[in-house]
Amino acid sequence: MPSTAGRLTVLFSISNMYATKCIRQDRKTGRVIKTDYGRETHFRVRQINLTGLDHLCRCLDTLMRRPFAFVIRGEPLPHTDLNNTLRRCHDDPETTERATFVAAARHWFAVDMDKIKHPGAIDPVADSEGAIEYLIGLLPPELHDASCWWQFTCSQSLPGCADTLSARLWFWSRDPLDDAALKRWGLAANKAAGVKVVDGSVYGTVQPHYVADPIFDGMCDPLPRRHGVRAGLDKAVSLVIPDPSADDPETYGAGGFIGIGVDGFLAQIGGEEGFRKPMVAAIAY
Repeated sequence: MPSTAGRLTVLFSISNMYATKCIRQDRKTGRVIKTDYGRETHFRVRQINLTGLDHLCRCLDTLMRRPFAFVIRGEPLPHTDLNNTLRRCHDDPETTERATFVAAARHWFAVDMDKIKHPGAIDPVADSEGAIEYLIGLLPPELHDASCWWQFTCSQSLPGCADTLSARLWFWSRDPLDDAALKRWGLAANKAAGVKVVDGSVYGTVQPHYVADPIFDGMCDPLPRRHGVRAGLDKAVSLVIPDPSADDPETYGAGGFIGIGVDGFLAQIGGEEGFRKPMVAAIAY
């Protein structure tokens, strides 16, 4: 049986409510109007056993054309009806409805970067890859040489957002990572950057990871290219994650530090991982 760490859990709206934003331009005023995501409560569940980053990229390429679907990090519980289920990670004491999903550590993780101010020389319309490179440069060094699947989110380059970048970058971790570890990593990344570069709200059991492209009505997408693959030197990464702290209940969880430390990385040099990967990991630590 395949490990759950490599699974992608996809939820499909039962009643075909959009899992993306609809964007239109008022013909009289010219004002851009965004319709929010649909408020679906019941879903059909599909799980995909991924073989690695390349497989993840192909699945995301497909899902961006599925306007009624999104991804979550959770794993369905044994009693969950995969053809018609609620999206719950806790029992409801008032309705007696049971939780339908449980937290799971995954090899894949997404980095949500929302409304990041950028220099005037960065232009996501003319040079989408340059804009993505700028965002990756703001993240911790262990991701600087990593391959990823990237996608500008719905607000990118709309009126009022011309001077910011909003994107989601999907990576593959060598070790499965749980939500608590990813939240600690995101907080550490923000602290190191001095500004909020990682939105940790996506690291939740049933938190939607929206993938479908926005739907434009009566106007063109301002972006000629909204997604792609950044081909880096490493298809799998090792994040440097702080130990959990009992003083921070939000990010305190089981599992402790994810990683082997500087000495561990140095000991790997010249082994199965070669020379470059452990050296970069040791420097990043």
